[in-house]
Amino acid sequence: MINLKFRCVLIIALFFIVEQAYSRTPEKYREVELINAGTSNPDNKTGVESWFVPHFSRLGEGERKQWDFIGRRLIVDFRVSHTEIDAGFLSNESVLKEIVDAVTLICKNTDNRLSKIQIEGYASPEGLFEYNETLSKNRAGALKRYLQRKIQGFRLNDDQFSVTNGGENWLGLREMVAASDMENKKEVLHILDDVLNDRLNPETAKDRLKQLKNGEPYRYMLNNFYPLLRNACYVAVNYELINEPAIGMINEAIGFIGEKEYGKALELLLPATDDPRTWNAIGICYMMTGKGMIARFWFGKAVEAGNSDAKKNLDQLDAKNM
Repeated sequence: MINLKFRCVLIIALFFIVEQAYSRTPEKYREVELINAGTSNPDNKTGVESWFVPHFSRLGEGERKQWDFIGRRLIVDFRVSHTEIDAGFLSNESVLKEIVDAVTLICKNTDNRLSKIQIEGYASPEGLFEYNETLSKNRAGALKRYLQRKIQGFRLNDDQFSVTNGGENWLGLREMVAASDMENKKEVLHILDDVLNDRLNPETAKDRLKQLKNGEPYRYMLNNFYPLLRNACYVAVNYELINEPAIGMINEAIGFIGEKEYGKALELLLPATDDPRTWNAIGICYMMTGKGMIARFWFGKAVEAGNSDAKKNLDQLDAKNM
């Protein structure tokens, strides 16, 4: 009896020591262990197929990206009631150069394909609504035509642009008022919120703003905020990465998964574990060969990287308490 108790205590102690050592192992070394674990006969038949349905997607021809303007939203400004691009007005010169340089770099790089340049045109909420609608539309169109002229050596077609008529920029005005310390701020915000929530039509709102406190808040906004709302607001330059070898490799591995050739898929995927796009597929290979613990590791990493297919796969494991 004593020997039996001693053995039990010894086993528990050894288990505790191993568990503590593993928990202190650096993540990269644990990951190597999981990469190398159980790959000796990856095409074994298991009973997993009776309940586990793998979710995966082929990668598109190119990974979609958006040009980073250092977290800024670039704005091209216009003079009152004008729709012509004036490079010398306010900060237009540097903004226009930044947009042109970005589009030119994308077009010159043979590994990129320009997909869409998104532009929104706006007008300040003064004057007649119908006139401002036309003004904002023409301002966005002016920026599109400017870029088509200025991008040297590359033809930008109309279908490469997404031009939106933003109309009167009530939202932009509200943001400026909310961030200011102007007088009668609370009353002005109340009127602006009524417009934005369709409780008040724009023309009535303009009249109320002009009447509030003898028009003093309105004149303050007219001088300080409205000039900044007369703009064509450049939104985004979108492009795709093409000729990327990793995309072809991952899609080839996914093809092997579809054919239940999990060993061949792993041969392609394991050398590329630095690429998060491989993680869900690796998890599937291990799952379908009966290695649920290792599969959970890779599905977890893929979920953290934002892979929705991996979330569906992980949910199936959770349902089985694996």
